[in-house]
Amino acid sequence: MARFSAFQLGLSKFGMVLALGAITGGLSSRAWALDEYLPLAPRVMEIDLGFERSAVNGRFDSSWERIENEADRSPSAMPIQGKFGLIDGLEGSMAVNFITLDVDGKTGFDRPILGLKYADTCLHLGGFLGIALPIGFEDVMNGGNYASMIFGAMYGLDLPYYRLLANISYTFNTEDEAENKMDQLHFFAKPEYPLPIKALTARKQYLGAYLGLNYDFYFNAVAASESVDTKKHLFSIMPGLNYTFNRIISSELTVSYPLTGKNADDVTTVRLQVYFTLEEAIYNALGG
Repeated sequence: MARFSAFQLGLSKFGMVLALGAITGGLSSRAWALDEYLPLAPRVMEIDLGFERSAVNGRFDSSWERIENEADRSPSAMPIQGKFGLIDGLEGSMAVNFITLDVDGKTGFDRPILGLKYADTCLHLGGFLGIALPIGFEDVMNGGNYASMIFGAMYGLDLPYYRLLANISYTFNTEDEAENKMDQLHFFAKPEYPLPIKALTARKQYLGAYLGLNYDFYFNAVAASESVDTKKHLFSIMPGLNYTFNRIISSELTVSYPLTGKNADDVTTVRLQVYFTLEEAIYNALGG
């Protein structure tokens, strides 16, 4: 099955806002409950497992200049997501990340994310809603307990020689325990081209190459419950490969590389994902 079915009050407060912005930005752009794929078909279930490794290479300052340093932090995450096609065009999902912070030696689950997607297959348009619950391991949540609400629209086109996924979303965050917050706008586009490899097509397998384009804008910063004039921009590219082994198993390898930014971390990330898809016919076969 092809994988197309279907985010100024002083230096101390300033630093807290930037840290929170990095966390919420990672949540929105990586939230698997709100991935870029269109909803699953009715009565189709998918389990997604992944491993993600990042390298913090420096920062982009307020003049859009890259400030490099040795990658002394390499946090990792293991995203887990379950998705189910409820009715035609509607999908429900739940996702959670198991995070390891290498410098601090802390591990634990981040906030669980509940998501709903709806799309019209004729128009190739849809929308989604996500809620990150304010529970999790505080050691890895950094900003303390806070909730997030994600609203967005999506587009998906699947042709034999070309594929395109795109979305736009707005993430509203509540204030954390230190009364800090930052909201986010997220823009994403992912054109993909199938690679005509005869050895794969003869086995009904699929291999596609893509180049994702990502822009994140962070705004509405609050520190200690007071508004702060801080905004963040980050432009990234995300080259990757999509491989479908059979109707049940498929995988995806993605590298996220920041091109430029303002007041944002310079973080390179490699992510491997494996998808397990069960259709109704497979349920029946497994059930005998």
